[in-house]
Order: sequence, then C-alpha cells, then structure tokens
Amino acid sequence: EELFQRIINGANQKRSVRLRELALPGTHHSLITEVHGWGKIISSLAVCQAVSIKEQFAVGVRFFHLAIGDDTEPGVPYAKHCFPAKPIHR
Repeated sequence: EELFQRIINGANQKRSVRLRELALPGTHHSLITEVHGWGKIISSLAVCQAVSIKEQFAVGVRFFHLAIGDDTEPGVPYAKHCFPAKPIHR
C-alpha cells in the first residue's frame, strides 16, 4: 500500500524514472481472441487472449503486441499468429 500511495502522490510530479522502476503490463498477441478455419485443436492452441483489447485496457494492460498482415486478402488487415487469425474490423 505504501508503494501505491507513493505512486499516486507522485503522479503529477515530473521526475526521472529508470526503466527498471517501471511496470508496463502487456499481453502477447493481444488481438488473438479467436481463430477461424484451422480446426479445433490448432485454433485452441493459437488463441492467446480471452478478452478484447478494450477489456484488456480496462484491467490495466498498457502494452499490446499486435501482429498484423494482409496476405490472405490484399488490403484486408488480419490479426496474425503465424497464420491469419481473424479480420480486423474498423
């Protein structure tokens, strides 16, 4: 609790922070919440996250690993995990 209070009290003060003092919560393959067309076993192994980016952000995630490609349909971006996983909707 003391550390938490120090963070809150110092949030509006400018100071130098060493990288080793930072905590940057992040997720691996942040967009991969579902995989289509690769069979049940492969799909279950490829899914990395159970919740959306919005939900990840809401619980404190601040670093997102986004692997994007358009090799399935040129011009249509896909979230990737070694192979196309799902289209990205705007």
